Amino acid sequence: AEHKKALKLELSSKRKQRNKLARQVEKARVRYQGALDQLLPMQRTALVNRFLFERLGNRGYAGFIKRLSDTDIVKALGKQYNPSLWKGLIYSYASWRYKSRLVDKGCHGEDCACVWCRCGKEDIC
Repeated sequence: AEHKKALKLELSSKRKQRNKLARQVEKARVRYQGALDQLLPMQRTALVNRFLFERLGNRGYAGFIKRLSDTDIVKALGKQYNPSLWKGLIYSYASWRYKSRLVDKGCHGEDCACVWCRCGKEDIC
């Protein structure tokens, strides 16, 4: 009888630990999703900005800088670097057309696990 009671306490303790771990995992998932929800629009906006600045060339970039000099810089840059409806619309095209010119020449190992090797092999970056 005492053995059964000890076994029940042990099972109860394990169940509590499992439930606590499940709650912690759920909290972490919610935090991760919240961070992703905040970062993804900014990352997409950054890709659109890179795409647009690449298309502008030196003259267009000089014109953009000139326009900034005639206005409130903080407000103008905030508008440029924050997500917007039109940048959301451009994103699909920009993500399809824009290809980074960055090439990592320092890592060519077969079993390498660096970000460049992982992303390059799976073509997800």
